[in-house]
Amino acid sequence: MSGTGRNVKGRALGRLESYRQLKRAIPGLDNIYTIIPTLIHGSNNDTPSILIIGAGGGREIEVIKRSGALGQVTAIDPSAENLNLARAVTGSDSNIKLINGTMDILPHGETFDIITSLFVMHHLPDDCEKLEYLRSIKKHLAKSGVLIHADACLEEARELERLVSYFEATSDALGIPDEIVSLELSSIKNLPLISEERTYELFAQSEIFNPQVVFRTLWYRCWVGKNT
Repeated sequence: MSGTGRNVKGRALGRLESYRQLKRAIPGLDNIYTIIPTLIHGSNNDTPSILIIGAGGGREIEVIKRSGALGQVTAIDPSAENLNLARAVTGSDSNIKLINGTMDILPHGETFDIITSLFVMHHLPDDCEKLEYLRSIKKHLAKSGVLIHADACLEEARELERLVSYFEATSDALGIPDEIVSLELSSIKNLPLISEERTYELFAQSEIFNPQVVFRTLWYRCWVGKNT
């Protein structure tokens, strides 16, 4: 979820505001982020190390800071522009390290107690890239570590057609700008989305620990699972 738009009065929206408007347009989508502090406080480690993949927007950093987690947080994003949005949230917190790049540049053998992957994999084609992405996560997830993984997911094209009317009605009720609505719909139609069944196949092939769906809204799903 990314992009820019204009509000109903015509004032240009900044990248961060557009990003948050996109999330508001999906019923309940922001509730995915409430899972993060719950899992942090429920982990066996009082100061868990956390990796945030795709840190642009800084929403995960916000909820982690509010949760009072004292462990080291590493936030990574291949876009320097997106990372600047996260930097605005981070401030001078020395427990949060921002990295411009992908997981490939993480030190070999470095692992994390919690990894968040929110709305990242659905941008990757299912031509081994999705599988390699999950295998990279597995490689950096500590023993008994927790993955929080959210993605757009559709069983078939007709499912999107049935859901669009609900999305548009919610957006209208919330006063979401038309440009934001159009951006979300055009993005979803052009993403290399896979089914929930295929997602489970990729989890299994990457040897990721039987994740469970804990949240769903329209075309978005969120899975949580433990490394074994």
